[in-house]
Amino acid sequence: MTENEPLLGSKSQIPNIQYETVDNGAGYEESSTESFDLEHKTGQEGRLTCHLVLAIAACILGSPFMFGINNAVINTPAGVIKDFYNTTNFIRNGNYMSDSTLTLLWAITVSIYAIGGMVGGLSAGYFANKYGRKGLLLRNCFITLVAGGLLFFPKLSKSYEMLIVGRFVAGIAAGISTVVGTLYLSEISPIRLRGFSGTFYQLAGTMGVVTSEILGLDKVLGTQELWPYALGRSLDLCYIVNS
Repeated sequence: MTENEPLLGSKSQIPNIQYETVDNGAGYEESSTESFDLEHKTGQEGRLTCHLVLAIAACILGSPFMFGINNAVINTPAGVIKDFYNTTNFIRNGNYMSDSTLTLLWAITVSIYAIGGMVGGLSAGYFANKYGRKGLLLRNCFITLVAGGLLFFPKLSKSYEMLIVGRFVAGIAAGISTVVGTLYLSEISPIRLRGFSGTFYQLAGTMGVVTSEILGLDKVLGTQELWPYALGRSLDLCYIVNS
């Protein structure tokens, strides 16, 4: 299926435009006449197809659900991640961070996600026009993979700077998906199903937040050894979406 192929059960609702040339004596001047097919005139409604369901599912898993996870996954295991910051600084410098330094680094870690989201959101319109809605969403999966790798390996590489950069890159991916995901769903869904797809888009975001809070519990992945697996969940989601 190509990007421009309609995913609706009915034919495209775009009117057919036919061009003809008219000799005006001084040369040839092109004019156009619009003709609408019968189905467009009768207003036949689109129906929910398998391709449309798969497109909606891939979009909400790769955009709002992943946004919700990356947005809140750092909240529950905050204590163990701060211990990682302190331990890393002790290994490097032989002393622990002061409370003010640790608070500053943690504030940067949390807030830089929003800064990345601003960068991604502001640039999404340009790249959506350049690559198309679906094309940009697929390219955004690569950005999310990079973010997932940066969030998964800080403990192994003993670098909290990598975690901060990963949060920034994840914010860029979230900003792009938030803008383009809604555009993509509104364009591929028939009019009577746009509210349905839009509701699922918002619901997937909240479900992502709930999922990340559960993953961050100390009984699940919020431990000293497992917290990188909670932050690196976007690697799994990108694999599922691209499969």
